Amino acid sequence: MKNQRLLENKVKAMQHPTEEEASRILAAYGITKAGLARDVANIRAWLEKQPHLPADDIDDVVIERLLVRCKNSVVMAQCRLDDMYTVRSDLPEFYTDRDPLAPRLQQLFRVVGLCVMPRLTSDLHRVSLIRLRDTAVENFSVELLIKLTFMGQDVVIREPPTMGDCLIFDARGYELAHASGASPLFIRKAVSHVRRTYPARVAGIHVLFPPVFAGRIINIVKSFLPDKIASRIYTHDSFDSLLEHVPQDVLPSDYGGQERSSDELCELWQEKLVSYREYFLSTEKVRSNEVLRQEKRKDNSISSSLDGSFRKLDID
Repeated sequence: MKNQRLLENKVKAMQHPTEEEASRILAAYGITKAGLARDVANIRAWLEKQPHLPADDIDDVVIERLLVRCKNSVVMAQCRLDDMYTVRSDLPEFYTDRDPLAPRLQQLFRVVGLCVMPRLTSDLHRVSLIRLRDTAVENFSVELLIKLTFMGQDVVIREPPTMGDCLIFDARGYELAHASGASPLFIRKAVSHVRRTYPARVAGIHVLFPPVFAGRIINIVKSFLPDKIASRIYTHDSFDSLLEHVPQDVLPSDYGGQERSSDELCELWQEKLVSYREYFLSTEKVRSNEVLRQEKRKDNSISSSLDGSFRKLDID
């Protein structure tokens, strides 16, 4: 990606780790700067030998950050790089029509609030928040929400790495009808996408004020996750319960925290996504060319046997 440094600094929505914090992250994974430079060069050389991958799409800065997120594993970084482009061929519905200024996505910004907390926690985790701003079901699209979430993932993965991620899902205002467009197959695709392309430690997933039907959906999601990650999904019926897991100083003021309001942070995150508009437009058709793949890949396809819809869920 061209002008990486320009893009990451254009909108200051996320404070980058300080030099001392960046050193802590490298030390946690046993990474030295010399070793990191060597491994980046090795990954670059490997990438040049993969005719099915677009080697000129990703620069060494992003490779370096990807390697750190992969805990200094060259093999894991290579797998993630491969999957980052292969998933665009396998799941093209997540990678088309990604213009953040398009009317449909602009409308979704008004319906759903997404933001990444500017400051890191003391453990160097990055906290993100998803919430409804407009509870009208007819204005909501789960497919567009997932697409917008993955656009945010693309941005975060290209910015300086942290020690892990923490997601807060504010479930207030959601009805079962909000999820009616998402079949278990769709959820499985989305979860598979994240597992294949997003190399980060999940510190916690926090569902705030879950409605009565949320347990069923959470169980479906858990069934597609490794036990370790599934065990890090928490539900909270109060801000006090959330504060037992997430530091107050990084949370928005309307969530009992000391940051700016979630509305302000959501507007700032929208600016951040728009600043990456050229990237989203220029890479829409960038994907793997499976005809040129030299080695047979393991089957990551999603079984079409899963079917159904949340319309069929019963509520106790």
